[in-house]
Amino acid sequence: MAVEAFFRMADYEPFNLEMDRRVHVLISKIVRGDLFVYSGPYDPVFYLHHAQLDRIWWMWQQADLPYRLTDYAGRLLRNSTQRASLNDIIPMGGLAPDITIADMMETESGLLCYRY
Repeated sequence: MAVEAFFRMADYEPFNLEMDRRVHVLISKIVRGDLFVYSGPYDPVFYLHHAQLDRIWWMWQQADLPYRLTDYAGRLLRNSTQRASLNDIIPMGGLAPDITIADMMETESGLLCYRY
């Protein structure tokens, strides 16, 4: 599946599942670096790979920004039946105040303040 096919996906959940299955995991297998273990962040490719995933997600959002800033769905955890929500908390481990998923949806907000 070419990257352009991801941009045609109308909703977050199928987009996310395909991105995870076809791009996130596949690149990790191809690289065969340390991306599968807890030492993954020691590998510079880890950051390049995850920046690209973020960029693709940003590009997908831009195709229908008003809708996609609030389009977030799926399972809360991989093996859970509980549904994810924009109100779910991202724990920051004491490095900063905990935030919600909604706080992170727009990269150009005051919190994140970046654009590709």
